[in-house]
Amino acid sequence: MKKYVGYIIHAALFVFLLYLGSHLNQNLRIATGRTFRPIPMIVFYSIFPIVIGIYLAIPNFIINIRRPGLWKVEWAKFAILGTVSLFLALTPILYFFTPIGQHVPWLIVWLFNFNQGYTIAGILFGYLLLSVPEKISSN
Repeated sequence: MKKYVGYIIHAALFVFLLYLGSHLNQNLRIATGRTFRPIPMIVFYSIFPIVIGIYLAIPNFIINIRRPGLWKVEWAKFAILGTVSLFLALTPILYFFTPIGQHVPWLIVWLFNFNQGYTIAGILFGYLLLSVPEKISSN
């Protein structure tokens, strides 16, 4: 029963986090329209999915913390999946604020035709941040 209550609380907090993100997104759109400064909105588009991914990984991370043993990090998984997903999640920032955006033509196509891609990549990277380190039993 305690397990199900935890799931319900986690789901309710997830919905609340999505509500806060939606509200912040709307306020940033309004502010961008008023000031013509898109920087906060572009940064939000890259960072918020990473926060969502971190939140989704919290239950397993807590289970890992409580487990006895030594910490182990799968560096290959983090280096390969983490680097690619971080790069794709930061695509809006890279495009608008670095020279990379002007020199990588597929980045333009990716950014403007498949904007769910950097959202999914951000969620993956956030999830990896807390799921790659894990405890293994010392036996």
